[in-house]
Amino acid sequence: MCSRSLAMNQQTGGIWGSNVSREQLLQKISLCAMLGGAREGLREHSLNTRDGANHQLSVEQEAEIAGNLAFLSRRRKCSQSVAAVAIEEAENGHGLSVRLAVNGDALQHVEAGLRQICSILEQISRDVHATNPAIGAIITGEETEHINILLGEVITICSSRISSRLRLARKHDIISTEIMQLRQSVSNAELEMETKAELNDLVRLYRQLKASSEPSTNEANVVTLAKIIGLAHNLSQSHSFRGAIRSGERKEKLSDTIIKLGQYYRATKQLVLVARRRRYRVFERIEVSSFQISVPPEVRINTDAIAFTDIMNYLPDGSGTLKVLQRYQGSKARICSKLASRLNDSRSGIKVHAEIKLLFFYEIHPNIKRPRVITANKSSCYLCDLFFRLHGTFQVPSTFGMLTERWILPDWCPIPRTQLDHIRKTAIQFDDALSLQISRTLERRPRLPDPMQSLVALSANWSDPQSSEVHAATVSGHISSSISENSRLSSSSLRILKPNDYTIIKLCDQDLSLDFFDNSVLLYYRPKKVTDEDTVTVHAQVNPLSLVIQDKNEEVQRAIFPVGCLRSGTKKVLKCNQEGSSTSIRIHWGNLVVSLEWTYGKD
Repeated sequence: MCSRSLAMNQQTGGIWGSNVSREQLLQKISLCAMLGGAREGLREHSLNTRDGANHQLSVEQEAEIAGNLAFLSRRRKCSQSVAAVAIEEAENGHGLSVRLAVNGDALQHVEAGLRQICSILEQISRDVHATNPAIGAIITGEETEHINILLGEVITICSSRISSRLRLARKHDIISTEIMQLRQSVSNAELEMETKAELNDLVRLYRQLKASSEPSTNEANVVTLAKIIGLAHNLSQSHSFRGAIRSGERKEKLSDTIIKLGQYYRATKQLVLVARRRRYRVFERIEVSSFQISVPPEVRINTDAIAFTDIMNYLPDGSGTLKVLQRYQGSKARICSKLASRLNDSRSGIKVHAEIKLLFFYEIHPNIKRPRVITANKSSCYLCDLFFRLHGTFQVPSTFGMLTERWILPDWCPIPRTQLDHIRKTAIQFDDALSLQISRTLERRPRLPDPMQSLVALSANWSDPQSSEVHAATVSGHISSSISENSRLSSSSLRILKPNDYTIIKLCDQDLSLDFFDNSVLLYYRPKKVTDEDTVTVHAQVNPLSLVIQDKNEEVQRAIFPVGCLRSGTKKVLKCNQEGSSTSIRIHWGNLVVSLEWTYGKD
């Protein structure tokens, strides 16, 4: 438990001896939210090895393990419940420590489940390495048995959450559930025979489970749930199934149900495979511990509007500020009153986010071996991601890019002198970044839709590290002259594509703007209007580079145009020429390829 000493705040008026006060940060966060907040969209980060410590695991492998443990740790129905996990490798590589923090007060409940999961992984690893058979002698049947054992335990631990996702409670009519609606929505789609059979099996098992009067933790129901989760994972990997549910907002929500159910199998399998690997023995001994930071009562105390009179100093001169003043009849007092009311109403829900708790655990205990990645069962919010990037010591795999207002830094935690200077500088930079975000929020910019916050854990490469270098060297080609630097298209619609995503869009002209990010590409375009006769239809899909390279078709290989190692935020404009009835191109950046095929004609 973190000490709630406020001595430093009282002595200096600023957090950790800086000129930035806690109230100043809270006011800026509320002001930014009042002006519209930050909505930068889902973004996945490229993970880097930042320290010189000896690690048996790559940073991607570390993130995969931590992400899967965080996902499986989430036990409650509440969508706001977040578990963050970091792992510390033992010096000899034969074990690891799992560090846990959660949003809210369910720490002991979550920790107990995590201990059960780690205990099974530990036993699997010990059994595999104790038998010491020749490499390749471990049969697939034993692997499947281990997956089933862990998955059964996961289902028992997470039964409340899984039952809620499947709408198993009697109050939910079976016809209105996502599984049945999904079956209906793809009833006329052209699915592969195996995929259609798996979907029918899933619906049959779901009906059976829904009709059961026994609790979901009943042994027979656990077996049924395991089959449903396995089928959901298979469907989420099916190209024909994904293609059938790509269009329409409702279908995307139904697809999300299948993906999240399948993630229980995927995470379980990935952890079991690590435990069974001969080269990696990190699961031979697992220690689980938790850390909690409670918000002190002082944070909940309301502030009078008069304390917000300096808030106008945070608003830069410009047309955006003038429009804010006009919204409040030109009265600065009205703005201060509105902001005070907004902040005071949110105080009861202010919390230290789980990822931030773990960051400060390592600041408070600098002698403990530090992880490279801190990950949670959800992507990090805009403020967590911003603070991590400014701090620079740890990484988060992804962010959903949206500002969460009820957010605070634990400035009451006692920071050792050796760490104080760095955390002070980070707090000052964080305050400056908030001021910049307020200025940006006042600008007229396209508003992104609310992003999905749930995180599908990373899949790391566990093969020979040289293999990725061979793949990268295989690609060759020239940059197409039809791709040029340009700014984002005005009055545009937006599509966000991540690995394995597919979409069809209709353009009213030839220009398609692409913004390349670490693990996604944003497509901006002027959509076709009803009155438009001439139309460019674009089919776009993003795939991992490794899958594209496996295609031995020479035409496919010649169609790959490597853009190179682009920095996050690079923008390109593609000219979809009218020549010919169909044209295609594949653009490679980082570890991804976006395939674009367009046709020109009259609707």
